[in-house]
Amino acid sequence: MQLGRTQTAVVQFCHKEGIKGRRRTAFQKGNIAWNKGKSYCHQGSFKPNHKHTANKVGQISTRTSRGRSVQYVKYTLDDPPMALHRYLYLQLIGPIPDKHIVAFLDGDTMNTEVSNLKAMSRQEHSKHLWQRMSKRERERYNKRAKRKRQESQVRKQVKKLFH
Repeated sequence: MQLGRTQTAVVQFCHKEGIKGRRRTAFQKGNIAWNKGKSYCHQGSFKPNHKHTANKVGQISTRTSRGRSVQYVKYTLDDPPMALHRYLYLQLIGPIPDKHIVAFLDGDTMNTEVSNLKAMSRQEHSKHLWQRMSKRERERYNKRAKRKRQESQVRKQVKKLFH
């Protein structure tokens, strides 16, 4: 193919990006679905104005995403859980400046001691992470960035084909 990819790869990419081509279906234009207008909504078992929550106020839970664990605390009944490090920073140090994040100085996301937390801009945080990376991790990061640039070029070429 012109894009240097198989047809299956291009079709999967288009599906993932939401790019639609002409598609044939078994339904003719103008037919009405048999279940149009019918409601199969299940009524919940909780009474009106009942606040249901799995976590109690003050309970700390741990979530893992992309190999990184972060602790969350339920601080009010009405609000969703907040990251524990952000909550501690707000309570013990003060408000987080606009466009800043609370970062872990030693890189351990489970170490929520106040001395390990610092509010940084995203730019400062990326520099901080880059300094902590080993040479091998930096090479891996650069390879991934190069691959992403190539994918974005392919994405642009595919969009040109369909527009």
